[in-house]
Amino acid sequence: MISNPRSVTDADISACAALLAAAFFDDPVHSFIWPDPAARRRALPPFFDASLRFDHVLGGEVQMIDGSDGAAGVALWDPPGWRQPTSALVSSLPRLLPAVGW
Repeated sequence: MISNPRSVTDADISACAALLAAAFFDDPVHSFIWPDPAARRRALPPFFDASLRFDHVLGGEVQMIDGSDGAAGVALWDPPGWRQPTSALVSSLPRLLPAVGW
């Protein structure tokens, strides 16, 4: 069963990140950043987790559609001019840097 869209909670972020990682696995930009498919498969979930948790949830809106086994759809947007606070960027680094391989 699929539900109506709803705002994500902290508990939803991992499921949303996993769905985004699967959806963008073959994306040309992500394939360029992580050319090795195995490395990309490991990197994308924490990359999207950090992006959602420390950027989009703070400044914009993240909504999901529940499916029977987790997130069935994710939509995110930020208002014009939104800039991630420096403190949020610094807080994201422990999750983000391992994802990008630094």
